[in-house]
Amino acid sequence: MLILMRQHGRTIVFCILSFLVLGALGSVRSGTEEGFIEIAYRKAFGDSVKTDVASYVDAEAVKAQAARKKPVITFTYVKTLPKKEVNIYQMFSAKDADGNAVMVEITDILKRDGKSVLYRNELEKKKKMPLYDTKKFPFPTVGVYSILVKAVDREKKTSYGQYKLPVTSK
Repeated sequence: MLILMRQHGRTIVFCILSFLVLGALGSVRSGTEEGFIEIAYRKAFGDSVKTDVASYVDAEAVKAQAARKKPVITFTYVKTLPKKEVNIYQMFSAKDADGNAVMVEITDILKRDGKSVLYRNELEKKKKMPLYDTKKFPFPTVGVYSILVKAVDREKKTSYGQYKLPVTSK
């Protein structure tokens, strides 16, 4: 036993003292909180633990915003001839969830093979530098074109649409 005390005495004394200190800290009281860890936790986080986020008024506004419907885009066919200027914006209208008119943006016009008629390359498309003004757009040849449109309401809800437009010679 004496040999055990000489070899491991410091470790045994350290463990006993640590146990006593932790016990003393655990028995500290402050108001209704009991224990050093619980007191330190309450000081660090305050009353945020008891806060009910669902009771905030803004939570209802966020729910209403998330439930808001996207704008509805309407396409009205207008007979289109090749190489004759047409205002493509006259073919589209959009309304938001409240029934208010929303601006429609023509994002691209594609040929049957999927190549753009409105832009030469992706860089021009990214920079929004079209070859033609879509208010006076001349379709180059007879065929079926895909018109890509976008509508954004005041709440930033966005709708996208792709519509087929036949261009005929008669």
